[in-house]
Amino acid sequence: MLREIAVLIHNDRIRLQQVALLQSFVLRKDMELTLDPLLIKSFEPLMVRYIGEIARLNRELIKDRTFRYVTFYERRILEMAGGEDILVRVASAAVRKKRYVVTHAGFISKYVRKLPKERVQRLYHIIQENPYEPFGDLADEVKIVYLMEQYKN
Repeated sequence: MLREIAVLIHNDRIRLQQVALLQSFVLRKDMELTLDPLLIKSFEPLMVRYIGEIARLNRELIKDRTFRYVTFYERRILEMAGGEDILVRVASAAVRKKRYVVTHAGFISKYVRKLPKERVQRLYHIIQENPYEPFGDLADEVKIVYLMEQYKN
């Protein structure tokens, strides 16, 4: 019912109620999940936790609006219990496209040391294949983390 109401009424209160309702379910990959239409304008811990679940279950749903939301409220998210884990998951989701890596290089560089090994490898290959892109400090940080991983093995 909330989805149908949300088609007619576009406001953060309805979106937040939808997110609260979704939080009462055990979310799974095979569910028809959505994120962009539910994003609200203000900081809301329920929304942040939902973003974290979406980043864990279906990183394809993490897009530009979500990255902007997370980077805008990054400091407040870090203050939440489990906030850093959520930010790491979102940074990990950014690695799936070169465009996101270029656009959000500063954000990703803060969490590159906590990314899963396969995401660091993907990030390393993106940077190596695109040497003229403006990755900034991210390129150096990824190289250090990648080489440290190689050295461990």
